[in-house]
Amino acid sequence: MSLTAILTHLCQFRATRAWKILSQALRILLGILFLVASLWRVDLANIAQQIIKAHFGWLALAILSVFLSTALKIARWGWLLNQFGVRTRWQQTIGAFLVGQAANIVLPVRAGELFRIGWISAEAPDTTGGVVAAILIEKYLDLVALVVLLFGFGGNLVVPPKWQIPGMIAATIFLISAAWFGPRIWKNFSARLLPHLPAWTHPWMIRLDRLAASAQWLRQPNRIILALGITALTWLVMAATNLFVLAALDMPVDLQASILVLTLVYVGVAPALGPGNMGPFYFFAILGLKEIAVTEAQRATFAVLLHALGTLLILIMAGAYLIVRPGSRSQIKNILDSRKVDPTPVSVQQSQD
Repeated sequence: MSLTAILTHLCQFRATRAWKILSQALRILLGILFLVASLWRVDLANIAQQIIKAHFGWLALAILSVFLSTALKIARWGWLLNQFGVRTRWQQTIGAFLVGQAANIVLPVRAGELFRIGWISAEAPDTTGGVVAAILIEKYLDLVALVVLLFGFGGNLVVPPKWQIPGMIAATIFLISAAWFGPRIWKNFSARLLPHLPAWTHPWMIRLDRLAASAQWLRQPNRIILALGITALTWLVMAATNLFVLAALDMPVDLQASILVLTLVYVGVAPALGPGNMGPFYFFAILGLKEIAVTEAQRATFAVLLHALGTLLILIMAGAYLIVRPGSRSQIKNILDSRKVDPTPVSVQQSQD
């Protein structure tokens, strides 16, 4: 059997309901295993007591920082939509982002980006390609921030010290160069490759061609600097959230540990492993604190409180939006009906908060 035939059969199987049920069950099982591994040696009553005793002032700053990082993410995505020629009202942009994030939390799969696409496309049906491109570039910018922070602040847990600075510089140059030269290189490459590919790959190649063509604005230095600047500020605020939670729980306020938690959690929750991704979030947040002198119970308390702030506040904001704009509830129903949102993974990831 040829490689093309094998890939075709695999793609056909992935489209079946049996694959969807099997993959969802395996993801949920893995999420439960992460949850058990994180909390099985910890007294849950002790966690509750530590959260009750948390310092209100630092906790309030953590809550404010979650609101601020969310506002920055919305502003960045709205700006990216504008760069791809998608003109929407800010109310629509805010609603799409909040409802999408809430969907990622509530649903056992990564369907939030489908909600974002459907929400904006419902108002302007001819902008679907631009919305998808904006989401992909948003994730690419986060990838740049993630790589820089992993090399710069990953510690011995991630990158050996002698490779941290050279690795950070090399990775940053590579990622920015890919955004700068990538569209032109892809255009020449795809034109030569397309005639030799099987027919089932052509729609995907066409989508990639459109994405590369629409990303030409990334070659303008002032725009790429602004995009990277907003991204850097967003990640800085998210790191500050971790610092505020550490302070609220009377734990050592360690910047490296804060950033390590941020990056590990971002990677760990990439696959959807159940509603809220509790298991992998707890596991990787606890792992990020391994290098500071605190007890397992304190690490678990930090993970539980940080997860609660990042999920409950998003749900509150999304709920408030739906209450203020009652018509948006029918818009959600229309997206579910027209897009047939079901438990299947999407190739883009959620941010930490």
